Amino acid sequence: MLGKNVKISGKTFNFDELFKDELNDLRIENKYIRIEKQIDINYDILDLIFGYNVKEQFYFKDKNNSYEIAGLGNILTIKSSSQHEISKELKKLWNIDDNLCVFGGVSFFLDKIKSAEWKRFNCFRFTIPFIEIRKEENITKLIINFYNHNNLKALDVVKEISYKLKSIDNALTTNADIIPNKICNELLIPNQKQWENIIYKALTKINEKEISKIVLSRKKVLVGKNTWNPLLILNKISTIKENSFIFFYKISDENIFLGRSPERLISIKNNFLTAESIAGTRPRGKTDEEDHALEIELLNSKKEREEQRIVSRYIEGQMAKFCKNFNTEILEEILKLENIQHVITKYKGELDTNNNFLEILLSFHPTPAVGGNPSKRAQELIREYEPFERGWYAAPIGWMKKNEADFAVGIRSALIHKHELHIFGGAGVIHESDPYNEWKEIEYKMSNYSVSDEVN
Repeated sequence: MLGKNVKISGKTFNFDELFKDELNDLRIENKYIRIEKQIDINYDILDLIFGYNVKEQFYFKDKNNSYEIAGLGNILTIKSSSQHEISKELKKLWNIDDNLCVFGGVSFFLDKIKSAEWKRFNCFRFTIPFIEIRKEENITKLIINFYNHNNLKALDVVKEISYKLKSIDNALTTNADIIPNKICNELLIPNQKQWENIIYKALTKINEKEISKIVLSRKKVLVGKNTWNPLLILNKISTIKENSFIFFYKISDENIFLGRSPERLISIKNNFLTAESIAGTRPRGKTDEEDHALEIELLNSKKEREEQRIVSRYIEGQMAKFCKNFNTEILEEILKLENIQHVITKYKGELDTNNNFLEILLSFHPTPAVGGNPSKRAQELIREYEPFERGWYAAPIGWMKKNEADFAVGIRSALIHKHELHIFGGAGVIHESDPYNEWKEIEYKMSNYSVSDEVN
């Protein structure tokens, strides 16, 4: 943790004292003020953000553990149900400072959100945190972001920033405040019988050649006696030994989206675009021999390989739209996770000039790994068949600057809404799919959020 009277590796300090020299030397050049400081200390950033009871928080950890980013507080929110409006606001932002970083996500269906549990997330919602924390290659940077919308003079800006820093320092909390939740009810939406009917409807559309693949999802809603504490869930998923993104986006104590996703949608760095195709599923074996047998079964399964290749063909088409050229870096290898294993293909290409990152992001989303093929008809059927609103589930979540971005696909995820914990999972349906097998596959995927005696 980081803050007043909070120990990190045996040391203590607070934000207000930490930035005193930088604030004394502050010069105002535009409305956005960004103060950056490198610190030579190691600590757990996830612990850091949970050390403070701050309304808005963000955390994003790369799937290869190469970096972590987090945010405390909020100086600016860009939200809308209009892609055009979001693009316009981002352009204005980066015309002032192209190093400003926005954190957030997009809904699965790019239109107005209606359901109560997702309403505050909006179709598009991106934020700039007041305090930004970046850890990469054992270098940790703390950044203050401030939006001088009232055109304050330097002295008044310093006072305002200092006041905000002290507010963060005074917002300390402790793990002792955590009260394990008691589950009062569990809802399966849809239930297993309804799921079977939905799958058979989808298979009819596949047999009639309307679609070749559709990804259908379901959710488990755990109703607790109290509001769910995200630390209980993050403590569990952060200890899983697998290469996956960890993400956490908190709007308030009662509105939090979090998860552990193995799938990168896109990454952009140094003018190179990276994307992944992940599909096909088998559980992990209880022994090395059983695990290897399941791996061979997955690689030899005509059904699973076709499901993965539908995704790959789609991603290749999107790479060709935006890249001068691209290469296949990984071709149909096995991705082993804690509870399941998939087939993965990875692509990398050099971008053409003058690309709009939001346009690239939304061109890739949704891939057939979370939507279906052809995309438009599959999405229409998802709306028709699924008895709940997806919201941000299976949609892009991450961060972007003008010249850099990284977004995960928001699968293996959960939503905290007041006393409810919504746990999501999906499965790809093609002509050889079986309702019972797809139900079991989703159970494996949801097992990251199995509620232990510790939480009950």
